[in-house]
Amino acid sequence: MQLQIEIKGDEALSKKLKDEKKIKNPLAKFLELAQKIVTNQAKEFSPVDTGFLRASWSGHINTEAKPMTAVVTNRIKYAMPLENSGFSPRGVGRIPFLRPAVEYFLKTKDKYFKELGKSIEQEYQK
Repeated sequence: MQLQIEIKGDEALSKKLKDEKKIKNPLAKFLELAQKIVTNQAKEFSPVDTGFLRASWSGHINTEAKPMTAVVTNRIKYAMPLENSGFSPRGVGRIPFLRPAVEYFLKTKDKYFKELGKSIEQEYQK
């Protein structure tokens, strides 16, 4: 069992702007940034005993999916039970660790949405 979060591109945005080619690159960059932020925060928040959990975070984006998606994953078997355990770590980190990483991105998302909007405007001005 793996611990995973999926960030989806906006289908409504694609339909509204109609030209998928013009929004593909800006949206892919936005999803890559979102994936990196959540991955880095999950690593930072992960409790450390042996270091396997922290080192096992990975992420990727799929620009061919409709809608495009970014995925953050940890395949360590104990990641999901630990995320939901309420256990208090003895060393560095906190539990839960993935939810606060997502919350961190959501708190800062407006800045990144503005950048996405500017990138899309630039594509349409070409």
